Amino acid sequence: MKRLFFPRPAAEEDVELAPDALQQLRGRILNHVLLGVLIFGLLDYFLVVVRSFERTPRSAFVIYTLAIVWLLVITLVPRLPYRLRALSLIGLAYVLGLTNYLQSGVTTDGAIFMLAFVFLATLFFGGRGGAVALGLGAASAATVGFLMSRHVLTPTEVFASDDWSAWINRSAVLALVGVAVALPLSVMIRGLQAALQKALTSAARLEQDQATLRYHAEEVERRSTQIRNVAEIVRLISGVRETESLLQQVVNLIQERFQLYYAGVFLLDESRRYAVLRAGTGEAGAAMLAARHRLSLSESSMVGWAILNRKARIALDVGQEAVRFANPYLPATRSELALPLVVGERAIGALTIQSDQPEAFDEDDITIMQNIADTLAIALENARLFAELEANLEEIRALHGQYVAEAWSRRLPAGEATEYTVGTSPPEGAAVLDVPLTLRDQIIGQITLEGESEWSPEERSLIEAVATQAALALENARLLEESQQMALHERLTAEITRKVWASQNIETILQTAVRELGRALRAEEASIHLELASPEETAEGSV
Repeated sequence: MKRLFFPRPAAEEDVELAPDALQQLRGRILNHVLLGVLIFGLLDYFLVVVRSFERTPRSAFVIYTLAIVWLLVITLVPRLPYRLRALSLIGLAYVLGLTNYLQSGVTTDGAIFMLAFVFLATLFFGGRGGAVALGLGAASAATVGFLMSRHVLTPTEVFASDDWSAWINRSAVLALVGVAVALPLSVMIRGLQAALQKALTSAARLEQDQATLRYHAEEVERRSTQIRNVAEIVRLISGVRETESLLQQVVNLIQERFQLYYAGVFLLDESRRYAVLRAGTGEAGAAMLAARHRLSLSESSMVGWAILNRKARIALDVGQEAVRFANPYLPATRSELALPLVVGERAIGALTIQSDQPEAFDEDDITIMQNIADTLAIALENARLFAELEANLEEIRALHGQYVAEAWSRRLPAGEATEYTVGTSPPEGAAVLDVPLTLRDQIIGQITLEGESEWSPEERSLIEAVATQAALALENARLLEESQQMALHERLTAEITRKVWASQNIETILQTAVRELGRALRAEEASIHLELASPEETAEGSV
């Protein structure tokens, strides 16, 4: 029954989420109601009860007086507990209603006080308090009515329409109940208006916060996309070695991923006086590459300024940028960003990106694009170093091959060859297989095999592997021979030198030197003599 007649409103559910705020609101309403009831109660007490003292029953007079005194106490002492003050006010309404029922019957103001009793109980204690008050009020009215119908109770006075004091009493009661009802409603309306305004302010602030969150979410998504694009471009840069192909792929990918009007790469020429366009996007880039477009290395252009200062330069509105080259190939450019390609302390070029929208770039774009430019500069420098290394290795390979050829030429004089043959001569038409003996791209000989059947791929692989190992073994043997020969020469030189230094005079030194050399070299005859050359011969020898 309670759920049926007193359903719990949605607003009350919200209030329960903030009990302190609800209690404060009820406390403010209670203070206003007590003050209003006190004022009109005193007025009613002095106008009706005191003036009609002779006709008022003593019991009613005592009840009214005690009620006014207690009302005065709970109104002027707000530090009393809330429940005590609220129950006192509700109880006062009930007592006044019941007293009016007993004094004047059902036609008097008892019903009004009972309605006020139910309203105040509901207001200050919620649905349960209102249900209890409603039951108690209805039970009290029914009980009084039953007892009066059985003449157990008799009203002490009957309301008369021609009694002006009764009319004044009725008006005072209506005013009192009106205050008890109107003041809570007024305070509740103001509270609801304040809550509504607060809710509207909170909703506006929430909407603003949501807009800010959406903006930041979009910004984060944009930055995440940029980071993914940068990672893709960096992977491309690290995977391509050929410079021209790398530059063109990079600018094409930058234009596509960042939705730009144009992207290009300038590199300094050998004189470091001009920045030459090496890659550009679109038809404008192809036309400028065909025209061998270049910019002087000066601060008259953004590219030149970025290279000279090794700093990025941004033009949010190219029409207002003092340092910029007006490129006739790119008439729709509205904003531009030039980023230097720096390796260590040396600038080697610049990356230029352009948009057909004004203020298309910001400081974050500079940071992101500079990472691409730095990676590209390192890749270009690595490619240059790799090309130099390849050239040096090729030169070393050529010199080593030349050394191997000269060494084996000394080992095998012209017209002479070292050959070993095993087996018997095959019949005519036999399958012949020639496999060269190669060292450092130099052929020092070959292996020739002849057989009755064709050689299979597996046999060819085996023969080539053996030929490779045989060539290495021959080279190792030659190097061993050469090192042994050099060691022998070193030992003979040291021995002859020791004996020469052991001689004490010129004759002995000459004899020792020529004797030891002839013996070491197995010469049939050896001689040595001292003779000063003429000045003319000395001059010719120095030339």
